[in-house]
Amino acid sequence: MDNVSNCNKTAEVLPNMISTFAGEEARVRCFSHILHLIAQMFMSFFFRKRKSSKKPDNGDEEDDAVALEEIEADDAELADDDGYVTHGKAVVYSMREEATRYMEAEKAIFLDKKEINEALGIMPKVAGLARRIHDSGDLKERFDNLVSGDSTLDGSKRTLDCRVPTRWNSDHACLQAHQYFRTQVEQMTGLTGTKLRAYALSERQWKIADDLVDALRIFEEPTRLFSNASVPLIVNVIPAFDDLRLSLEGIRDDDDEENNISPVMRVAAHAALMMVDKYETMSWECPIYYVAIVMCPDRKMQWFKNRPAYDQRTLKYIKDLVIKYFEDKYQTSALPGAPTEEELRSRSQQKKNRFIRRVDEPMATTRNFYPADHIQTYLKEPPVQPSVIAQAGGYLKFWEIATITTPQLAKMGLHFVSTPGKAFACYGVYMDLTNNHI
Repeated sequence: MDNVSNCNKTAEVLPNMISTFAGEEARVRCFSHILHLIAQMFMSFFFRKRKSSKKPDNGDEEDDAVALEEIEADDAELADDDGYVTHGKAVVYSMREEATRYMEAEKAIFLDKKEINEALGIMPKVAGLARRIHDSGDLKERFDNLVSGDSTLDGSKRTLDCRVPTRWNSDHACLQAHQYFRTQVEQMTGLTGTKLRAYALSERQWKIADDLVDALRIFEEPTRLFSNASVPLIVNVIPAFDDLRLSLEGIRDDDDEENNISPVMRVAAHAALMMVDKYETMSWECPIYYVAIVMCPDRKMQWFKNRPAYDQRTLKYIKDLVIKYFEDKYQTSALPGAPTEEELRSRSQQKKNRFIRRVDEPMATTRNFYPADHIQTYLKEPPVQPSVIAQAGGYLKFWEIATITTPQLAKMGLHFVSTPGKAFACYGVYMDLTNNHI
C-alpha cells in the first residue's frame, strides 16, 4: 500500500471484511512511494514554499516572483492529484525543522539566511527557465539556435527537461539538462530581450546544482530496481534502505573543505535520513520484510549478523519469527518419531560433557534431529553461494527446483521471496501468506 492516511485506515478495517488478512502485520508498504518521499524530503531544501501573507517578505523580490510562478505551475499540475503528492509535501515540511535543529546540536552546522535563500532559489530558477523556454515559441527558437551553434555538444540532446512535480527523478533530469546546457542557459538569461535574468544562477548556486546532480544519483539504482517491468520483490526493500542510509550519511558527514559541500545539502541529507528511519522503523510492523530476507538461501540469518545494527536480541527475534511462521503455516509432515533409549542416552552424554575437550579425542558433533525439509535444518546450514542462485535463475527458480526435495521449505520460500515490494503489483496486501495476494 501507499503511505497516505486512507491506506492506514484500509489496513485497519480490512481484517473486519477479510478474516485472513492480519492488518498492519501483513501490510507491505510501497517502496516506490517511500523512495519518492525520501527524495522529496532531500529536494525540499531547494524549493521555496508558498509564503504566508502574514509574514514579512525578507527575500529577493525577483527570486520570490520566480518561485511563485513555479508554485502556481505545480498547483495547476496537481489539481487532479489524488492526494499522493499533497500527502508527501505535508510529511516533508513537518520534518525539516527537526533536521535543522539536529544538525545545529550534533554537527555544529548553522544555516544563515543567505545560505538558505540561495539554496531555496535553485530549483525554481532551473525548472522555471525550462518551462518558460518550453512554453514560448520565440524563446525555444533562440535556445535551439544557440544549441545548434555549439560544436562542443554531441547533438544527442537538444532541449531542457521540464520538471514534473509527481516524479522526483524529473528534478534530476531537469538539473542534468541545466548542467549540460550551462553555456546556453547563461546566454539565455544574459540576453536583455528575453526577460529571463531572474532565472540566472549565481556561481555558488551552480556549484550546489552540480553537487545535486551527483547526490541525486543515489536514488537512481533503487528507482530502476522498483520501476522494473518485472515485479520488484520485497527481498530488496531492506537492503535498499541500508544502501540509501550509507550514501546519505556520507553526504551529511562530508566536511572536507576541498569538496566544499553546501551546509544546506548536509542538512537536507540528514532530513532524508530521518525519513529513511521513519519508514524502516515502520517495516518492523510487518515481519514479512525480515522473514523474506532469511528465506533468500544466499542470505539467511547471516545477512543480519553481518550488520552491526542488528544486536543479539534482534537476531533472536527474527529467527524465532521465521521458525514460528514455518511451524504455524508450512509444516505439514510430522517430525521423526520419538528417539530410542540409546539416542536419549547419547544426547544426555553429549549435554553432560559438551564443555569437556581432550586433545587425543575427536570433538563430538551434535546430531541434527530435524529432517532436511525443516526450517531448523535450513537455518543451521550455511548460506549458499550467490552464484548458485544465479545459476538457478534467481530466488523463485531456486525454490521451484527445491519443491522436489524440500517441498515445505520451498512453499515457504516461494511465498516470501515472491512478495511484491511495490503497490502497483498487488497494492501490497498479502493474504495470510497462503492465499493469493490482492
